[in-house]
Amino acid sequence: MKYNMSNIMKRAWEIKKENAENIFAECLKMAWTEAKATKFERVIEASMESRKKLSDAGFSFLYFDNNFVIVKMDFVAGTEKQISYANSIAFKLVNNCEDHIRRAIDAGKLKKENGLSELVKFITELEKFNNAGEFINKFKTKVC
Repeated sequence: MKYNMSNIMKRAWEIKKENAENIFAECLKMAWTEAKATKFERVIEASMESRKKLSDAGFSFLYFDNNFVIVKMDFVAGTEKQISYANSIAFKLVNNCEDHIRRAIDAGKLKKENGLSELVKFITELEKFNNAGEFINKFKTKVC
């Protein structure tokens, strides 16, 4: 498959400009990963503008095993404050899960190719909650 090197380099500079502390080599790696992203329902190949729009709509992103993973909680019940707090708990839970998966891969307890699917399975379970208050009561003690 052929890749447009110019677009990859432009994308790397866009990522670098998002945060001046980004290391350009990592930005370039992320741009290449976006160019090579597989078609998976939670993996996105998105421009900076579309990621910003998704972020404004309440989506959170993780970068796991060269893939962007989207986390979106849809709470229909609860106050605005509860929903905001529940979203922060959900993102922390997903980050903790990601850390555990990485450690399991490093320890040889989980195959690397299964890591992303395990993370997506965990996120899918969290997304089943629609009441922010219930979510907070169930998970607030599980976040460090």
